[in-house]
Amino acid sequence: MNRPILWATLAVLSVAVIWTLVPGRSQPAGAPKVPVAGRVLVNGKPAAGVTVRFQSDDGELAGQDRQPVATTDDQGNFQLSSHGNADGAAPGNYVVTFFWPTNPIKADKDRLRGRFMNAAQSRFKVSIGQDTALPPFELEIPEAMLLPADEAATKNSSALPPPPP
Repeated sequence: MNRPILWATLAVLSVAVIWTLVPGRSQPAGAPKVPVAGRVLVNGKPAAGVTVRFQSDDGELAGQDRQPVATTDDQGNFQLSSHGNADGAAPGNYVVTFFWPTNPIKADKDRLRGRFMNAAQSRFKVSIGQDTALPPFELEIPEAMLLPADEAATKNSSALPPPPP
């Protein structure tokens, strides 16, 4: 084999080996995951824009695998992500919390007034197995306590590009 072909072959092999070692290229990030889908209803109605956070106390899980998260769509549906792109969650037991911002651009106030944000007090506990489709999470709060959405921000948010994964 002549020298230029040998060097070209070694260069291609080196790039291939390095490419497979780049995190997230050869394998999904973190622990093995399964798809998780669900729905959030507030007082019986689909709730759009609710941040749903699953929290695990599994010491084997690290980083984002311990707290997969999602945001509900207009029908209250969500697909959980640990590292983005609805990659799901690691199998195990989780406590679920909810935050519904009054303003999707500046999420500083919770329409639910913090009633469903404390993991230690959450009554929502789930076990994730293989390809888990969860029953709806039904959040009940007196209408008088529910903070109104910032309508101007909600209307303007549809003109914004979607957030990065």
